[in-house]
Amino acid sequence: MVKTKEELKAIFVTGAVPTQQDFADLIEGVQGPQGVKGDTGVAGPKGDTGSTGPKGDTGATGAKGAAGSDGKSVKAIALTTDVDGKVTGGSATLSDDSVVAITITTPS
Repeated sequence: MVKTKEELKAIFVTGAVPTQQDFADLIEGVQGPQGVKGDTGVAGPKGDTGSTGPKGDTGATGAKGAAGSDGKSVKAIALTTDVDGKVTGGSATLSDDSVVAITITTPS
């Protein structure tokens, strides 16, 4: 049984007669100097991929948005900018391929 330093100091005092077990406990408690750390070994093979978990539930379908007043939607937007990169206008192509101008207004 390994003993603490304090326990061993109490046993090994002048005039005491330590037992064989006391000496064994002393020897077991002594650590030698630590050696130089060895090189890291080669990495082992990669393990198998785990199984795929169950598919999650599909979320609820959202409400359908209201159609535009004429039923057209925007297919594409092209913006124009000035030399500083500020948007100055543009155009939007609608679902019937008609084009409408985009006007930029700034607060006065």
